[in-house]
Amino acid sequence: RGRQTGIWTALSFGPLVFSGYLIQAVTWPLLLAVLAWTHLGLGVAVTAAFLGHRVAVSRGLRKRERALKVLTVAPEVGGGGSPGR
Repeated sequence: RGRQTGIWTALSFGPLVFSGYLIQAVTWPLLLAVLAWTHLGLGVAVTAAFLGHRVAVSRGLRKRERALKVLTVAPEVGGGGSPGR
């Protein structure tokens, strides 16, 4: 679940950036108004996706059964100094 919400957050960020760029470049008032409302809606959607992602991760829903196990390496016994000293 956490991975899915992270993907949605990342995918929704691109159109938000693009609409923000277009707001600065467009001069036609009607198109500018449409872009402004689109940008506002996308901003709300990105915020909701990000908050949903944080909730999913904090609840531990991102733990997968098939995830790779983390290996730990035991420290060396002895001084661990350089050879020949």
